[in-house]
Amino acid sequence: HLRELLPALPSGVGAGPSGLRYEHLRAVCDGAGGLEALVELGPRIAAGEWSEGMSAARLTALLKGADESHGYRPVASGEVLRRVVGKAMLKAIQSTVESEFLSAQQLCFSKDGCHVAYGLLRHLLASRPDFIVAATDEHTAFQRVSREAMKRTMIQKFPDLVPYFHAAYGQPAGLFYAGRQMPAEQSAHGCQQGCAWGTLCYSAGK
Repeated sequence: HLRELLPALPSGVGAGPSGLRYEHLRAVCDGAGGLEALVELGPRIAAGEWSEGMSAARLTALLKGADESHGYRPVASGEVLRRVVGKAMLKAIQSTVESEFLSAQQLCFSKDGCHVAYGLLRHLLASRPDFIVAATDEHTAFQRVSREAMKRTMIQKFPDLVPYFHAAYGQPAGLFYAGRQMPAEQSAHGCQQGCAWGTLCYSAGK
């Protein structure tokens, strides 16, 4: 999966603290032996064998709406090589995740999940109009979910993924903003933006 993903990485995705972007990984792939070298790194990253810097993230602020009156939301972007390896790992277990782990409340993770969930809600509402309680997405949900709760579920359901999870989320990540590192307690919860594991970790935590 990593061999397929690397040459087709999109442009314009946020960089991690090192400044590396997907464009840089594609450039490495275009060089002699570059793709093979990155693919060989994949299992080591999957096993959580990386330096502290690989766990860090660059914090940016994005507008929530059309202008500043809607406020901002913080976005933490991790290193791109770690992100693409995580995405390849998820692709390898996607069918297991969708069929054996995610519940009906988490259908939107799967292919066409939004349509399936919408159809289920329409059916239930038609048959029992007093039965449905609908809620919007939780406020800053991904940033607040407990990493300890995530880890407990990972150990139970996906033990092979624990080394990567521990390296990524087992300790507060260094958050860098405007050239300085933020206090550790501000990066001890939730998932990082752009992390392919975001929905899986959030579902595990819930």
